[in-house]
This record gives sequence, C-alpha cells and structure tokens, in this order.
Amino acid sequence: MKTNNKQRNNEKLRAKNEKYVFSLFTLLFSFLSFAQSLTSSENYVYTKVYLSADGSKKSETVQYFDGLGRPKQVVQIKATPLGQDLVVPVEYDQFGRESRKILPIPAATGNGAIHGSVSQTAVNAYYGVANAYSEQKIEASPLARVQETAHPGTEWAMATGHTVKMEYLTNTTSDQVKKYNTTTSWSSGTLTTSISGIALYSPNQLSKSKVTDEDGNVTLDFKNSEGKTVLLRKEGASGKLDTYYVYNNYGQLAFVISPKGNEKITANNNVVTPQILNDLCYQYVYDNRFRQVEKKLPGKGWEYMVYDLQNRLVATQDANMRNNSQNPNRWLFTRYDKFGRVVYTGVFTGGSRLQEQTNANAKGLNNESRSPSSFSLSGQQIFYTNTAYPATAFVPYSVNYYDTYPSVPGNTVSTPTDILAQTTLSGTVNVTSNGVSSIRSLKSMATASMVKNLEDDAWSSTQIWYDRLGRTIGSYGKNHLGGYTKTEKQLDFSGAVLFANTYHRKTAAETSEVIINERFVYDNNFRLKQHYHKVNTNAEELLADYTYNELGQVTNKKVGNNLQSIDYAYNIRGTLTKVNNPANLGTDLFGYELKFASTSNASVAQARYNGNITEMTWKSSGDGMLKRYSYQYDAYNRLVSAIYQEPESFVPQNGFYNESMSYDANGNITGLKRNQKGYTGTVEEIDELVYSYPNGNRLASVVDLKNNYGGYPETSGNIISYDDNGSMTSHIDKGILEIKYNIMDLPSYVKFNNYVRRTTGDVYQNMSYSYRADGVKVKKVHHYFSGRNRVDTFGVTDYIDGFQYGNEQFGLTGQSVLKFFSTSEGYFDYVNNRYIYHYNDHLGNVRVSFAREGNTAVIVQQNDYYAFGLRHNGNAVDISGTNYKYEYNGKELQEELGMYDYGARFYMPDLGRWGVIDPLAEMYTRHSPYHYAVNNPMRFVDPDGRSAMDSFYDYHNYSDEYRPMFSVDSQGYTHTNPIYQKKHSYIDPGGSSGGGGGDPNPTFWEGVKSFFRNLFGGKKEGKIEVGQLEKIPLEEEKPDMTMALVMNLIFGNTDPFMNLGNSGIGPYAAERENIGAVAMLFINPEVGAEKALQRTLLRNTLPISTEGKLLGSIIDGKIVMNGTTKASGTFDFVITKSGETLLGRKHTFLSKGDDVFAAGELKIRSGNIVNINNLSGHYAPSPNVANTYLDIFKSFNINVSKAHLKVYNSQGQVINHIVPK
Repeated sequence: MKTNNKQRNNEKLRAKNEKYVFSLFTLLFSFLSFAQSLTSSENYVYTKVYLSADGSKKSETVQYFDGLGRPKQVVQIKATPLGQDLVVPVEYDQFGRESRKILPIPAATGNGAIHGSVSQTAVNAYYGVANAYSEQKIEASPLARVQETAHPGTEWAMATGHTVKMEYLTNTTSDQVKKYNTTTSWSSGTLTTSISGIALYSPNQLSKSKVTDEDGNVTLDFKNSEGKTVLLRKEGASGKLDTYYVYNNYGQLAFVISPKGNEKITANNNVVTPQILNDLCYQYVYDNRFRQVEKKLPGKGWEYMVYDLQNRLVATQDANMRNNSQNPNRWLFTRYDKFGRVVYTGVFTGGSRLQEQTNANAKGLNNESRSPSSFSLSGQQIFYTNTAYPATAFVPYSVNYYDTYPSVPGNTVSTPTDILAQTTLSGTVNVTSNGVSSIRSLKSMATASMVKNLEDDAWSSTQIWYDRLGRTIGSYGKNHLGGYTKTEKQLDFSGAVLFANTYHRKTAAETSEVIINERFVYDNNFRLKQHYHKVNTNAEELLADYTYNELGQVTNKKVGNNLQSIDYAYNIRGTLTKVNNPANLGTDLFGYELKFASTSNASVAQARYNGNITEMTWKSSGDGMLKRYSYQYDAYNRLVSAIYQEPESFVPQNGFYNESMSYDANGNITGLKRNQKGYTGTVEEIDELVYSYPNGNRLASVVDLKNNYGGYPETSGNIISYDDNGSMTSHIDKGILEIKYNIMDLPSYVKFNNYVRRTTGDVYQNMSYSYRADGVKVKKVHHYFSGRNRVDTFGVTDYIDGFQYGNEQFGLTGQSVLKFFSTSEGYFDYVNNRYIYHYNDHLGNVRVSFAREGNTAVIVQQNDYYAFGLRHNGNAVDISGTNYKYEYNGKELQEELGMYDYGARFYMPDLGRWGVIDPLAEMYTRHSPYHYAVNNPMRFVDPDGRSAMDSFYDYHNYSDEYRPMFSVDSQGYTHTNPIYQKKHSYIDPGGSSGGGGGDPNPTFWEGVKSFFRNLFGGKKEGKIEVGQLEKIPLEEEKPDMTMALVMNLIFGNTDPFMNLGNSGIGPYAAERENIGAVAMLFINPEVGAEKALQRTLLRNTLPISTEGKLLGSIIDGKIVMNGTTKASGTFDFVITKSGETLLGRKHTFLSKGDDVFAAGELKIRSGNIVNINNLSGHYAPSPNVANTYLDIFKSFNINVSKAHLKVYNSQGQVINHIVPK
C-alpha cells in the first residue's frame, strides 16, 4: 500500500475512501487496494495482508476515525470462523480519554463497512454482563494518572471494589525506610563498595507508589530523586517484606538486600555483617569501564567476568570452576567473528580474573575468521583461525558456522537441491518474485553448528537448510552416536507449515529408519483445523481436530480420530475455566473446572480476584470420584493451604490429601504438613516437616515429626551438604551420599548408600548422566545390583532429538531400544506401535493418558498431585508398559532420585524446592533462589527450571485468550497487560519441543490488542513498530555492515526503509519461520540509505493478519506512545504501578530450542528511556550486542541521558550495568 500526498499532510492519519496508506508489516504483501464496501463518509485506514499467492486467503482490517482523528471502531473483516467481522468499538469520556476498553464482538460482515449498531450496549448484551469492558478511573489533574482499574465481568466491576488501586505519595516518618550509606574505592581497576552505615530517609525524600490489588494485597515502591528504586515493600498481616536496593557512589547497583537479609540486619541492630551479605544479599563489582566484572548471589560463591577491548564478554568463571580440586581455575570462553557472532566456545585453565583481563586486553583486535584449512581439537576439525583470546590450550565445546555451508568431514552432509519441491538456498542465486529480480544468499544466516559432549569427545552437529526466501525448510542433525535426525517442511505463501517429515536413526549401523509424516490443515484465517500424523507405513492418524467460537477460542478438540471429544469453556476475561464437565463426564475420561472469583464453600476458601485459583474440581473415569482442592493464600500470594475434598462422598471434607505450608521472609518453606489416604481408608498425616536454615537460604536439614515413610522418608534430620555454587551435594535422608556436578552445574553422578528402599526392593545403586555442552541431556545410566545373586545391572536411557531409548541390561554391552517419542497430543509408543493421548491440566501436568482398544479409549496412566507436585498414593495407574515418566508439569520424573528434571535444575516435589540455585535468581531478588514457582504452584510453572511463568498469561495451552488488564507477576507485583494476546506455534516433526519449549497445542492465537489503542501509535515521523519481519538479503555483501539486535523495535520515519539521515536500516529476523524477533542491519553512512533502499526489502513472515499499527513517535529525543499495535508471540506491553512502559517484556516460546535472535526489554518513563536490557524469556541477545544499545539509540537522536543499561550473559547474570552520568 502507499500513502498519497493528501494523506501525508494529514497529521491525524485520516484516510478517505479509495485512498491508501502504507503499512510496514504488509510491505511485500500489499498492493494498491480498493475496497468497494468501505464507508466513504468516514475517515479510515484500510489494511490488507495476503496469506496466499492467489489472494484467496487474506486478512483485512479497517480502522475508522472520528472527526478529531481518534479511532472509533476497528473492523477485522470476515475474521471469525463463520466469516463474520470482529468489531471493537471505541468510546471516550468527556475529556477525550478512552477510559473504557470495550471487548470485541462478532457481527455479520459488511465487507469493511462501519458497524453502526455495534456499541458498548450491544457488546454488553453479547457477553451477558453490564461491563464488557475494562475501566480506568483517572485523576482529575493534568498528570492524568490512573487511580483505579477494573476488569471486564461482573465480579471485577468498578463498584465491587475488586479492582487495582494506585496511589502516588511520598514517604513518611512511619514508613521507616532505611538509607544505606556506602563507601566506594578503587582497587586493581575495580570499584569496591562497602556499606558504611544505616540511617533513615527523612519524610518526603522519596516518591512512594502504592498498588493494592483486587484482593487487597499492598505493594509499595520507594524511589529516590534519580528515579531509582531503593525499596520494594510487600505488606501483609504478618508484617512487611522489604527488598532494598543499594547503590555505590557512581549510581551503580552494588547490593540487593533480600527481605530475610533485611530482617537479619534489623535484628543485629542495623549492623551489616559479611555473613549476612554472603548468605542473603546480591553483591556487584564493576571495573573502570563500568562493566560488571564480579558478582555474588546469596549462598553462592563469587562469579567473575572478563571482556575484550571490543567490550564483549569473553570469559566467565564460577566458584566451582575456580575451586575444583581436580581441575582448578577453569574458565568458559567465547570467541567471536568481526560481526560479533559467536563462532566457537570452550573451556581453558587460566589465572586470576585480573590476570585474564590483562590477557584479554593484550589481544587488541580479538576476532576469528573462517579459514579454508582447519585445526583439530577433541576430535573436531575447526575451520576458523585460532588467534583470539585465550592464547592458551583449550577444549572446544561448540562451533558455529555462518554465511556458507562448511565441509567438516564426518559432521556435515551435502545440501539437497530441493526439499518437498522447494528449491534450497545455497550460495548466491538470482530469484524472481512477482516479476522482480533480486539476489539471495546465505549471508548472515546460521548454517551449521557442532556441540561436544561434556563427558567425552563425541560431537553432535546440525545443519540448517533454507528456501530461496530465507525460511527454514529443513535440517540435518548428526547425534553423538553417529545416527541422524533429518527434518523437512513444506511452507505455504505465508510461511505456515503444510507438511513436515522427520527421518531418524539412532546409530549409523542401524538399517531401519523411523519416518514421521505430519500434515496441517488451516481455515481461511490460518487457524489450525486438523493435525495429521503418520509413523512409518502405518495409517495416517488424525491427532487433533479443532473447533473455534466466533472469538477465536478453541471450544472443542477431537483427538485420535474422535477417540475423545474435549470441550473447553472460558470466562469473560478469556481465562480457561473448564475442560469437559467433571460433574457429568459421560463418555469423557477426564474433566476439570477452575474457579477464581467464586467458591463452592466459602468456609473453606475465599474467592480470589487477582488471578489466583480459588478451587480446582476434577474427576477421572478411572475411579469415578469427584475430587476438589480449595486453596488459601497469604498476603504475598504464596500458597499456604490446599484442602482436599470429595464432594460426592459420604464424608466430603475428608482431608485425605491436605497440604499446608509456612514460609520465612524469603519464601523458604519452614514447615509442611501433608496427609494421605491410609490403607484402612482413613486420613493419616504422613508428613510434618520442619525445615532448618541456620544462616541463609540453604536448607540444612529436614525433620519429619511423623516418622511415616509416606511422602518424605521416615529417616530424617541428616545434614544436607552443598558445594561452592550452592548446589546440594548430599541428601542422606533419601540415601544420597554424593552428587557431583559438571561445569554447567548439572548433576553428572549420584552415589547412593548400600541399602536404599525403592519400589524394586533393597539394592545398591548409583546414577550417571551425560550431557552436551549446551546442557542437553543425552544419556542416563542407572547402575544397581539386582536379585538374590546381586547381578550387576544397568538401566540405560538415551535421549536423542526427542526420541527416547531404554533398556535393562547386564553390563554395558547391550543396546537400548526405541521406547517412544512425543507428539502434540501425547506420545507414540514405538514398542506397541500405538498412540498414547494425554489429558493435561492448566499446569501441563499429565493427569490421564489413554490409548485405543478397538473403538474405545482405555486409560493406561492416571495421576493426581499435591500442589507442589508429589503424586497422590493409592489412585495412581500405570499400565502403559512404556516407562513413560513425564508427569508433573510434563517433566520427566527421575524415579531413582524422587526428583523431576526440568532441564536447568532438578526439582524435589516432596520438599517443594530445588536443590540448585536459580540461574536467573536476579529476576527474583525478594525470593529464595531455591523457591519453586514463587510458592504459588497452582498458578505458576517453570518451563525449564530457570524462570517462573504464569500458566494462564504466559504459557497457556489453549487458543485465543483475553488477558486481564492487570495481573500479578512472578515477583508478586501488579502490572498491566493487554486484553488480547496473539500467539502462534506448531509442533515440530516428532513433537520435539526442546529448549524453552514449544506450545504443546499447535493452535494459532489471534485477536486485537485493544487495550493499548490509546497508548501506542499515532505520528508519522519516527514510527516504532513491533512484529516479525524478515530481511531479504542484499544483492552484494558489504563488509562495512554490522548487525545489532535492538529490543524488538524498529525505528524510522514514513519511508518504508526508515531513511533517517545517512543511516538506513533494515530488519533482520531469526532463521526460523513465523517466529523470532527483529534485529537491525545498520549500514555504514558511506554506503548510504538510498543505496540500501534499492537492495533491501522487508516482508511479514506471519501466517495470520498483523496490522502495521503505529506504536509511537520520536519527538525532541523522546519516544511518544499513543496508538495501537498487534504483535505476535507472548510479548507484554506493560504499564507498571509507577507509570513505566515496558516493551517486549516476555518472549515467544519456540517450538524448538534452536538458537535465535531475540528481543530485549525497553523501559520508558515520560518519553525517556530509563532502562534497557537484553533479557527476553529464554533467548537473549549476546552481551556484546547489548553493549551497543545506547549508541544505537543515540544515532537516532534519542535522549538516553537517563537510561540504565543492564547487560546479561547467557546464564542470566548481570555482567554490565551502565548508569546515567
């Protein structure tokens, strides 16, 4: 589309009939459009996105404006499953503010015409409530600050008081806010900070923001005159939980004092001791370039960072690497090419941090480059130079190749000329599309990677194949055993997957090949309708058949050729509330219902309005018993009691599986009581656990006062030991004598005592695990003596590209056999040649597994769980015969240990905590680094052991949900969310969903982000847009081009190529189709934007409509937000309690764990950038890229004088914090 001159002069972006506007998101899909049915008497912006080459599938949106240039209605033409329009009316108060955000409504299509009959009244009638809108109460002042916010729905209406309330105050004497005074000194090129004393802030020295959530829980945020938070306080009946932030003389964050640390300091007459700092506080040290070079997490030894002169993180060391008695002073290193791309990594033995920093500085220019010849280390030929830091012997861990395909003997294969009738991209080719000829190549694309096993010199390799549009259409992965997994995908015009094939062999010696064929069918708006699956020569299976309502929500899913028909129900906010009907299952095998703002028995649990679950009711046809948990929480949103009932039994309040918890100030569990149904059919208390924490967060011992083997072992009270990284190294209560960890802090060896009671009897045993250097587990060996003759036996499990092998064997000469592999709806039992389907609950817990017997669904596995994940005894069923142990949160139970493997850490459900410190502990400074799901396990999940995520608003399995306007984040703080969230994913061949995980349900999420209609968009000059774009490569390579990843934002003006002065930029996306965040290609001013304009094109890779709404403008160095957008993935646009705008706070979950470019976080206050970082879910830009952020914004004349820059490494550690001068 294009914009004519009249429209360019219209600052209100008004568009008359037969006039066209430009949308960045639709650049390659658009053409001069003429919509016959648009209302010519209205101002409008019309956008069309083509989803098929012949134009039969398309997405059309019309935004109508009033006479003042304000949006008054948004129409998505024929967007619903029945072909109706999806309409969002917009209304304003007497001050012209959109204080009410009205929900969308389907209406008979007018082919783009405005819907005059759609008003707030009509929307209320459609939803059956008097408030089908969110509402804000805004103060009567020029500041126009929000004082109160209410959600849609009767229970959350403004008059009920179940609202989020905001107050803007200053501190008072009664607040008693501590002022930590610091002394900063220089020593050996680093800033050393100490706390010199504690005073109190005088009244009115600090701004105070008070947020009270829907349940009356209070959060206070105290900021100093520089806008830095000095105290976050959570208030409750049991007291205040205070987290203090202490800065050095240069304004850098030097300490974070946790609530328990603050309590210890207060009890010690406000004297800060080294033990308190080491056990309960976060400590940071910076160098003379203001980079973070040392840090200490509470309970963990010091970690060191080294940088090169190009300001890139090149080496890291934790306490275990430094103090290992067998291999001391090891360092992990990273080498880069001149574009800042990681080319290879490894480990070496070095000296002190200062020595290594000196060595890195001595290197000067510190880049590696591709080489036609190779050098060989640890069984791998590396086709790069070997000149960068470190200049010492090393062991390589990974090697990455870009731009061209390498030829590595034994690790790579030739690139096919085509994949599923799609020509592959190899070298440089001329491509003609729509009559336009352009040059395409692999420049800047990842082509291959090799990863070493940590325990030996076996390597795995992966090659990525692209079509001529640069989209991933295939891959070839060679595993460490010599076998392979090859994938192929056929994409349609929009990038959606139509067909996907997987070919797999475990070893090179195997003659048979596992072949998986998948087929996907979509409706006209690319909602997934059917997902077909075929294994080898078997008949094709219809895994899932979806039905949607007119709002785009999945209302029914038929699995296994209608073996089970699963119904879904939602509340007005789009939150899933019911799967089937547990009160009347009929032919269904399982059903459950969730209650939030209501309860079946108010005497047991009160209704919750802030997103916490009040009640869960479920039933399985396996036992036919209706069961219920009612939940109680404290003022800090921590679960304190789960009360079990059987409503249809003779004694409904039997309490068979009650569980209750108490906590300290950091959320460490201090006491846990647990019941179970005894063998006589009566309730018995099996656990009364008392947790001991002598100093910090490390659990020293657990005493079970009940001495019952059910739940926690009856042998208790033994001391639990830890290593220098704070990882548990023994747990005698469970018979674990020793746990050893590898360099990635993953358990590599577990030694048990001689007689450990297990389900298989008393046996002598130990465990060993093998991993790749990227942390992927490849093997587990369980060694034990079995039987009367104490036969030496090994249980071997191999994990290869989503295919799981297992065997019990005598000695290690036997071969494990393929047991199963995952599908989008469960798994395929390869031994018995059958599909197993799952019923999962909202947390991803596998509740019921079933298979087909004739035309009947038969339960093969059934589990109920306590809140923190321990299985109920007595009613568990497992007749699957597959040894499938993926249960709680969908994670694999290590039955020998009684722990679940989440990837980054092992979790102990009997204790409700981890045994290893959170790699991303700095995201949860008010919580113990050992906490599980911020002690709210009915709402939060942890996808990979590193970060708690809201199961409803961040990691949901069902289609098109409305997001509440406000919710409580994992830190317990209230923030604002868009009402609608759009998400897209599909299951990769074989159902693989490694890394950060893929959406378990391959549905497309769509909707509009109507909540921010007034916050984002507007001006023409200096747009900021969010979306998924892809760079089509330039005709020629320019050595003076560099790439930088920038916060999922694209800055520019009305020129589609963002021609700002002498700098032209073009988006660059991740290698994977449909997902991935936006990076930027910055072109040297000498090249000029005009030349770049001729060679660079952008296109939208989304298979669904994505309106190119404007997010804001750059005016006088400030970023002004006042419009609307629609962005893919789980991106949050958050307004915090203090009025800050956060862009891209969360990141799309990927359907595989491939390395991708990803967005960071940008925080804006009053138009000024106040905080930047490179965090983005599980995938973050590299530190060296993040270090360039300030310069990038400066190049657009954006004022960053108030901006903090925090740079995180791949482990989520803050390695650099640049503060405003």
